[in-house]
Amino acid sequence: MAGVPKIMQSMLEAIAPTLEGGRKVMSVTIRCGVGEGSIGGPLGALQAEFPDVKMGSYPKMGQSTAMTELVLRSSDADRLRLAADRVRAMVVEAHRAAGLSTEIEVY
Repeated sequence: MAGVPKIMQSMLEAIAPTLEGGRKVMSVTIRCGVGEGSIGGPLGALQAEFPDVKMGSYPKMGQSTAMTELVLRSSDADRLRLAADRVRAMVVEAHRAAGLSTEIEVY
């Protein structure tokens, strides 16, 4: 695509009618009160179990305690829900092992 906004806009408008829409991708974010090092192994195992659900791990810096946001994405709502339930259970166990609250924020 062209770098000049007006030219790119006209190019996009020209091809827009030929573009096909895909399946809607949904996401779930789960907040985890431990660092990535504590959950990397279990999260990797869950990603292997759910290859059709993309899982991302995003550490949050500058806070007094370690914190990681886990983001799951899929176009299959049932698989996303199942994977999110498993990740949530993994986070509960990680919190329990670290002596943290097992109430997990999910959005």
